Amino acid sequence: MENWDVDKTNAMEKWDIFTKEGLKTGYTKFRKESLLETEYHLVVRIWIVNHKGEILLSRRGRKKRGALLWECTGGSVLSGETQREAINREIQEELGIDISGEKGICMVNERRDEHHDFYEVWLFRKDINISEVTIDGEEVIDVKWVSIDEFNDMLVKNELMPTLSNFPMLYKKYVIC
Repeated sequence: MENWDVDKTNAMEKWDIFTKEGLKTGYTKFRKESLLETEYHLVVRIWIVNHKGEILLSRRGRKKRGALLWECTGGSVLSGETQREAINREIQEELGIDISGEKGICMVNERRDEHHDFYEVWLFRKDINISEVTIDGEEVIDVKWVSIDEFNDMLVKNELMPTLSNFPMLYKKYVIC
């Protein structure tokens, strides 16, 4: 299985490898290495929603697969990390925000055979001033808050990463409570 977004900056990241049943195998692989049919790794996606019910979206850089599409922060869990440590690291790396003290809930935990990963989607409720967000201009080139109506419009216009296709359903279940 070929890996997404492998470049010189992340090719040497190490992943813990899991079985199809979700058991840790005890060995690791570099991100640049292809996964065998029986190998899986962990991925986290982080949705931040403010008190108005808006979701924080970031725009992917021009050199990334899915360039210029909007998404929620996320990435692979590195070897030795917990999911929560990966969440904190990804948010810090991509947005320059510290959410280590924030409470989140896991909305999705599924095995995706087509990507050879275990995929978790976490929801955090936090008001963040866009001016406090720090982006690197390569991995992330822009950020914005969008309402559910704006989000649905972006979905229709194919401006979002496909990983966000289930957002409206999860929004109704977890955000509008």
